[in-house]
Amino acid sequence: MRKVDCSKPKQQAPGDQGFILPLVIIAGLIVGAGLMALMARSFGSLIGSIRQGQNQEAREAAESGLAVILKELNTNYPYLLINDCQITATSGTPFCTGWSTDTAAGGNFEYITSVCPSTTTPPQTLFTKLSANLPGSRGRYRLISYNFSGDQHQGGTALIRVEGKSIVGSGTSPNTKAAAYIQQEVNITPKICSGAQGGYPGILGETIDLGNQDVIGEINGNVVCTTCDPNQSQAELENAIDLKNRGVVDGQIFGGQLALPDPPQFPGFPSDYAATPCTPSTCKIEGSTTLTAGQTNGGRCFTESSTNITHCKVDSISLSGGDVLSISTSGTGSPTPSIRLYVTGDLTTSGNSGIEHSGDPSNLSIFGLPRSESSSCTQQVLVGGTSQSLNAYIYMPDACGGINGGGSATPNIRGSMWLRHYGASSSNAGTIEVPDDMGSKVCIKFGINFCVGIREYAARGANRWTLLTKPS
Repeated sequence: MRKVDCSKPKQQAPGDQGFILPLVIIAGLIVGAGLMALMARSFGSLIGSIRQGQNQEAREAAESGLAVILKELNTNYPYLLINDCQITATSGTPFCTGWSTDTAAGGNFEYITSVCPSTTTPPQTLFTKLSANLPGSRGRYRLISYNFSGDQHQGGTALIRVEGKSIVGSGTSPNTKAAAYIQQEVNITPKICSGAQGGYPGILGETIDLGNQDVIGEINGNVVCTTCDPNQSQAELENAIDLKNRGVVDGQIFGGQLALPDPPQFPGFPSDYAATPCTPSTCKIEGSTTLTAGQTNGGRCFTESSTNITHCKVDSISLSGGDVLSISTSGTGSPTPSIRLYVTGDLTTSGNSGIEHSGDPSNLSIFGLPRSESSSCTQQVLVGGTSQSLNAYIYMPDACGGINGGGSATPNIRGSMWLRHYGASSSNAGTIEVPDDMGSKVCIKFGINFCVGIREYAARGANRWTLLTKPS
């Protein structure tokens, strides 16, 4: 028989009631808070990773843009490497006045060195390549500034700054997620044009009609036509300077602008010019005359003892028949004696008359007036021939003329001749022989502004490199 327990069930102590539920709630909160912290950390890491990736994309865009721009400058626009460019606009096609010849748009670029063949002109055609999207459209670069420190003769350094962006979206206004700026200093070095042995011009003129005349010299027997197209072939440039079948140019023919200094003037010109003992009538040379370094030569010259340079005031030179202007620089002293003729009028010889100087060409220089704004030449220069070559450096940038032929000497001129327009009668045979060291001697004699040569430039190496990032 089954027994039934009729006693009352045991009850929990009053303090135990409701204790389990709070523990469960608290444990749940702790776990939830941990999960929330873990999620926040994971989300923060994700955001940080995204930002880091965008900053990296911006940096890579700036680096790529820097490489693209320098390659473009080195390959197609090396003459711009010695000119400054400051871009102020932050959108649209980049523009800077220093790299533009478009005066209507504010451009003020001037060629300070002749450009080599195969370079690209005008300079503003580079602007479309100074800002672009990189392949994949996730990065974009833009040139901010380019600043050159140095000169066209020795080169120098340049500081280039490029902006890179990490972008999202397409079209003309994509969203920028991060930006980076790279600033790099590079060395700018001059070098001879590709294919040219030398760079010094034996004949230089804004326009040239060489005809059947010859320019001799393996190193410096070059011809420079400053208004000719620099991208023409040698055959096209031969046509541009009207080189005839019997004419010879040993060196290269170059086209393009070339920065030239004004020719030196008689010391004290014009204020002290009239006060010299030589009067206008006696300063003219109209017959056989001898000028000797270190002498006053009838009052038209004086000598600087510190430089051993004899400066001679010459209003004009007009020789005919058998007249000879004989110039001697054979004196002694250090530096070597030299003579400079400052001609304010015309220099013409005809027949078998001419100027004779047998010394080093750099020791006799004939200077004319500076280039004027006149539409035509203000001076004429025609050098005839005698039985002796004229060894000289002739720089008359506002004169028209050339070799007038005649005489038995070969060459007619040993040195160089720089005029506004070079060209006598195309039927006249004449020869200019340019010594291999002519360029260096002219540079040493007259200073760095006369270190004229046909050269281009290259950006090489990096001296300093700076990176700045700026998340949007």
